[in-house]
Amino acid sequence: MAKVLEGYSGIHKDYDRFMNKAKVAIFAAIVSFLLIDWKGFFFFIMAICIAFAMHQISKAKNFKIGVQGERTMKRICRKLPDAYSVVTNVELHVDGRAIHYDAIIVGPAGIFVVEAKNMNGTIIGSGTSLELVQHKIGRRGGRYSNRVRNPIRQLDGQIFQLSNLLKQHQLGVWIKGIVFFTNKEAEVKITNANVPVFSTSQKGAKLLKKMLLEIEANQQHVSQQAQDKAIAVLTGQTP
Repeated sequence: MAKVLEGYSGIHKDYDRFMNKAKVAIFAAIVSFLLIDWKGFFFFIMAICIAFAMHQISKAKNFKIGVQGERTMKRICRKLPDAYSVVTNVELHVDGRAIHYDAIIVGPAGIFVVEAKNMNGTIIGSGTSLELVQHKIGRRGGRYSNRVRNPIRQLDGQIFQLSNLLKQHQLGVWIKGIVFFTNKEAEVKITNANVPVFSTSQKGAKLLKKMLLEIEANQQHVSQQAQDKAIAVLTGQTP
């Protein structure tokens, strides 16, 4: 089982912030309900609290899908071989700006930047295009399509920035990108991809593990010292 070092992403922060506000409002609504018999004014306060709580819950839902995807990715990463470590929800500061990484795998086979997507439906497109097309069936059976940003193209910038950061710490380690669709209801049909694309519905966890072991068998291993140093950079433990 791989070692997973968990960060705390902006998605989690936003989700928790809205849900905490909703909990406070619900508590206030309950207190107001208990005081209704004493003063009718509290009925008005209770109604406002309930409305506010529902509004905050609605906002939290916008981040719930991302939170669920991150949790699924962590479970997948824990099933990797013992020799691997995975840092999730990484926020690195490069040239004065923050760059978010869903997960970075570090092990004998190298360093892998993972872009996780929790989309459902059928995902179609080319790895070279700027956008992919997501075909979905709504709750009432209606079919509709949505264009989404191509995560493969997003990886290029992330890998470039991470490579530069590691070089600043005298680490010239091979870095490769991975796209992982974590939603079990996603059917992925992406052509011309220059990086591995996995999905939970298509045995992605097993294929990811298999890929790492095959790279280990055919390429020179990254030393344990280099792995430890890379993890220290990713977790902010370097001077």
